Amino acid sequence: MKNLKALLLLGTGGVLLGACDAVIVGERVGPGWTYYDGDLSYATHKGSIVTHIAGNPFGGSNSTFADTVRKMVYGQTTGRRVEFVVQAEKRSLTPYKVVLAFNAPPNIDGHDLCKSRDKTTTAGTSGTLRATIAFCEGDRLKSDAYAQAGGIGGAGDKKFLNVVQQITRSMVPPNGSDDSGGDSNIN
Repeated sequence: MKNLKALLLLGTGGVLLGACDAVIVGERVGPGWTYYDGDLSYATHKGSIVTHIAGNPFGGSNSTFADTVRKMVYGQTTGRRVEFVVQAEKRSLTPYKVVLAFNAPPNIDGHDLCKSRDKTTTAGTSGTLRATIAFCEGDRLKSDAYAQAGGIGGAGDKKFLNVVQQITRSMVPPNGSDDSGGDSNIN
């Protein structure tokens, strides 16, 4: 049901994108996050986080495109500036990672990204760019967000930068905590 709501949001946005060049960013609707306030800060407290980029909607070198995207997301998280790196290093904390996929099939969500990383099936851009980002602890989803936009000319387009930065900021749930409906802090 959660995936259906997210897909409906993106589907509606896709229709609207035909009329304009808006950037639409959405988060998972309703319960389901396992993100708790401070998870991303903890995962990045050493200064970096492993980041997998799936898909290259504009052609060219996949590694160059992935490096470009990793540079675009730098500084887009709250708190300290975090470097998004290719592989685990002294400044990253295993098993945390971020996965960002471009033009993955509509049925792929953050849960899938956490499990498949950069092996996610993707397609080129045919007018509308779709992006999905997931913050993961190993293969387990902590939080995710979705975006789409039309009229993007390539990786150097300011609108593409806007999509990448907005989706990265939206990766952390509003108010920085889960929306599971439960309250374990009852006094």
